[in-house]
Amino acid sequence: MEVLSRPLGFEQRESARVLVLLRWVLLAALLVLVDYPIFDDTRGVAVVGSLIVGAAALNFWFQRLLIEERPIPLWLPLGVGAYDAAAITAGIAVIDGFDNTAFVLYYPALMAFSAMFPGRIGLTYAGLIIGVYSALSILLFKRFDANSTSDWRDLGLRVSTMGAATLLSYLLVRVERRRRIRAVEAEAERQQEVQALQQRTLELERAADEERRRLLREVHDGVSQGVYMLSLGLEGAVHDLNGTSSAGRERLDALVRLSKQTLLESRGLLFDLSGVMRGDSRLDELVRHQADEFRAITGIATVVRIEGGAQPLPPSTVAEIYRVIQESLANVYRHSGATSVEISLDQGAPTTLRIRDDGRGFAWDEAAGRGHGLRSMEERAASIGAHLTVDAEIGRGVTISLTIQPQEVHGDAHPSHAR
Repeated sequence: MEVLSRPLGFEQRESARVLVLLRWVLLAALLVLVDYPIFDDTRGVAVVGSLIVGAAALNFWFQRLLIEERPIPLWLPLGVGAYDAAAITAGIAVIDGFDNTAFVLYYPALMAFSAMFPGRIGLTYAGLIIGVYSALSILLFKRFDANSTSDWRDLGLRVSTMGAATLLSYLLVRVERRRRIRAVEAEAERQQEVQALQQRTLELERAADEERRRLLREVHDGVSQGVYMLSLGLEGAVHDLNGTSSAGRERLDALVRLSKQTLLESRGLLFDLSGVMRGDSRLDELVRHQADEFRAITGIATVVRIEGGAQPLPPSTVAEIYRVIQESLANVYRHSGATSVEISLDQGAPTTLRIRDDGRGFAWDEAAGRGHGLRSMEERAASIGAHLTVDAEIGRGVTISLTIQPQEVHGDAHPSHAR
C-alpha cells in the first residue's frame, strides 16, 4: 500500500497528461459510436453509455489534479488503466461480441499505459488484457467459431497487434529515456568541467593575491622605506653643505629630486598592489589618495575638487585613469617647476578629469624631445575610449583633460592638443 500511495514523479506526470488527453479523444469517439444507428441493442447501448460516463468522470478528476499541480498517487493511473481495460472488454461483450470492432480501442489504451509505466508493470498490463480478451473470445463472446480458421486467424492478428503496440510504446519510451539520460550525463560532465575551471581560477586568483601581498610587503618594507630614508638623508646633506660649491649643491639637489621621484613611483606601486588593480577602489578615492601622496612627498601644494556622485566605471577603466593621474603628476614634479597643482574631477556623464599646474609649461614643437610621457597617457586614454586634451604654453603651465563617456571602455579615441 505504501508503494501505491507514492506520488508520481515528473516524467510520470508528463506521461499522465498525454494519457488524459488521449482518453478524451477515445471518449469522444465512443460517444459517436454509441449513437451510430447500427446498434439496435438498447441494453448494450445503455451499458456502454454508463461506462463512458464513468470514464469521463474519472478522467475529469485526473485532469483536475494535474492542472492544480496536486500530488497524484500511483494507484490512480493504475486504476484508470484497469477501468479502461474493463470498460472496453465489457463494451465488446454486450454488443456483438467477437464481431465488435471496439477491440481497436485496446491499442491506444495499451500504448498510453505502457508509455506511462514502461517495463514490468506495462508488460503485465498488456499480458492480462491479451489473456482476458483471448479467453473471453474463445469461451464467451458470441460469433466466435472455434472451428473457423478465419476466426482463429483474426484473434491471433488482434492479440499480436496488441502485443506489438505495447512493445512499440515500450521501445519509444526506452529510446527517449536513454537520450534524456545521455543529455543529463553530458550536462553533468559539462558542469564538472566548469566547476573544475572555476576551482582552478580561484586557485590562480589566490596565488596571484598572495604574490601581490608578498610584493607589497617587500616594496613597503624594503624599497619604499630605503628610498624614504635616502631622501631624508640627501635633504639633510643639502642643508648642511650650504658652503660647498654650487655644482655640488646642484648634484645633491638632483639626487634629492630623483629620490623623491623614485619614492613617488614606489608609493604608487604600493597602492596598485593594495587595491586599484583589483578594482577595489573608487575613482574619487584614488584621486584623493594620489594627491595626498604627491603633496606629502614633493611638498607641492595640491588641491582636489570633486563634484557629482561616483559613476559606475569598469575596474580596467579606473586603473587606466589612475595611471594617467600618476603620469601627469610625475611630469609636473620632473619638468614643470610648479608650486601648485589643482586636480578636479567631475563625476557626471561624461566623467571629466583635469590636472592643472602653474609651472613653466612648454612649446609643442619642443614636446617630442622633452620626455613628458604624453605618448604613454595618449595610449592609456585610447585603450579605454577616453578623450585626452593637453593645453600647454610656455610660462602658463599645463592643463591635462581626460573625458570618459559612460559605459565606454574600448575605442580608438585620439588626444587633441590645444594651445
